[in-house]
Amino acid sequence: MCSVPKKPPFSRLLLLVVGLVLAASTGSAYAQITLRNKTNTQNNLATSLAAAKPAGTVEGDLLIATVSHDIGTGTLGAPGAPDDWTLIEPATPGSEQMRTRSWYRVAGASEPSTYTFTSTSAADDMIVQISSYYSSSGVNAAGWTLEDKSYKYQTGLNTISTTSVTATTANLFYAAFVNDDNEAVTTAPPLNVLDSVTTSSTAQATYYGNVGAGAISESLTWGGTADETAAVAAVFSWTAAAGGGVGILFEIDHEEGDFTDYDSTVTDVGDLSVTTAAALAGTSYGLNILVDDTTAIYGQKNQTPPASNEFRLRVYLDPNGITMATNDSFQMVDAHSTGPKASVFQFRLAENPAANTYGFTLGCWADAGANWTFITISDAEHLVEIHVERAATSTSADGRCRVWIDGTLQITESAVDNWDQFAGLDYFQFGAPGSIDPGTSGTFYLDEIVLRDDGIEIGAVPGGTCPAAGQTWYNTDWGFRKALSIDQGKVTATLTDFPVLVNLGSDADLAADAQPDFDDILFTSDDGTTKLNHEIEKYNATTGELVAWVKVPTLSSTADTVLYMYYGNGTIGNQENPSGVWDANFQAVWHLEEDPSASAPQMKDSTLKANHGTSNGAMTSA
Repeated sequence: MCSVPKKPPFSRLLLLVVGLVLAASTGSAYAQITLRNKTNTQNNLATSLAAAKPAGTVEGDLLIATVSHDIGTGTLGAPGAPDDWTLIEPATPGSEQMRTRSWYRVAGASEPSTYTFTSTSAADDMIVQISSYYSSSGVNAAGWTLEDKSYKYQTGLNTISTTSVTATTANLFYAAFVNDDNEAVTTAPPLNVLDSVTTSSTAQATYYGNVGAGAISESLTWGGTADETAAVAAVFSWTAAAGGGVGILFEIDHEEGDFTDYDSTVTDVGDLSVTTAAALAGTSYGLNILVDDTTAIYGQKNQTPPASNEFRLRVYLDPNGITMATNDSFQMVDAHSTGPKASVFQFRLAENPAANTYGFTLGCWADAGANWTFITISDAEHLVEIHVERAATSTSADGRCRVWIDGTLQITESAVDNWDQFAGLDYFQFGAPGSIDPGTSGTFYLDEIVLRDDGIEIGAVPGGTCPAAGQTWYNTDWGFRKALSIDQGKVTATLTDFPVLVNLGSDADLAADAQPDFDDILFTSDDGTTKLNHEIEKYNATTGELVAWVKVPTLSSTADTVLYMYYGNGTIGNQENPSGVWDANFQAVWHLEEDPSASAPQMKDSTLKANHGTSNGAMTSA
């Protein structure tokens, strides 16, 4: 069965394009705060510049922006940000011709698609870079704190160190470096790369990392001595929302192979069962729900209202091709209540007759009734999380219900008066507990159910099963894949059929799950199915070290390029095609990894031209 990687899907791997770093290495041990995404833009002679919101940014994310411009001999000015951004540094730039400033904000429920930054003078070159971050421990918009910040400016030097900042806990460290002579970075700080942008007169490089408590200062060296260079540094911390409770309230994983995890069940003579066929998320057992009449069948878990006044539920489900009666939407999950209405919420599998597709319907109950929201889904395995927040008082309408499907926020019901409904919570039912119409028949699956008494994201089961809705898999004989992201900022112009070097110093997942002779490793384009030509120069089965060349059809300078690396097929033969990586313009490609004492010709040419080389003299094997 295919699976998502055991690490977060966008692994930060070391990618090189003929020596240029395209993405940063994995973060440090303090992995509480994670990069969501990033974007940058630039222009010449601009007094304003709009930068796109980083893709995937959601409510509660921390956004950090750095803006630089070189005003040459023009009138001195300073970069400006929209009103809802908070300045980090510097408060008052000096007399320097090159100006840089950094800001931050916390993303709200409705973010604009772009943010416009300004300059009080027409900048020779203007660069805007924005990055967004989230805590892997949950969502708390009020939890972000700027703990310390610094600004440093100097002239006539090629190395600059940030003025020290102090972190009191394990924090996010952010650093931005700028010079006015478009010098490239030669020695970067030991941090994750965000962007390194060089224009005709300015260079800006930004970095981040998770750090421990204490004083932090990092240095960067440019390729030449700059007239002016500057550095901004900041540390941010994140804390969970106050008032949380015990965390996990219950877990139902079915791994005992029976109904042990439930307090009670209604099975209708075996229509509800725990089977291996129903196992989701790469596990061994799941809840098998056979609908062959209108009788309710379910597993029940008793639960009183959490004192935290909120809860978050995760459940995996698969419609499994069940036949739906026209306009049917039967209950799969019911959070029952003794309040004025029967439920805190209901989550239903629904039919959309107009499109002949499946959908999810959420009923978020207020004290006076429910609001229903429909979202179309595919007939595939899905990971669903539902977060319910109680209204603050018996008279306020500020409760909320939200649903994430496969990691994406899809449904938000706000302004919900659910004070009494929440207080009446007494149990959860999973299966087909009600509202089944005649004509609906078949089997569907539920599995890996977790309930928390806070809003912290529960996330996927480690090593969980393959693609979420909308994703496609090269072949399910491959057990795992990882997404590799190539930073557009490192590609000066869009390239066609370009050999990209993938260089992984080590990878525990490859070491654990790939074939020792690396036959099963392959690469695809961003659709997950189009196989790309590749050549593996080196692989260490013990450490997972990998050096491979991949021919990328289009390497974009305006959008990040995504590839997928598949592995974990124990029976497949070698997937390489070295000669397909190197087109006719290459006269020869020698990697020089061969043993020079072997039979001649030892130095193999990877192209079809077969210009192999023979060792001579006192060559020794490296």
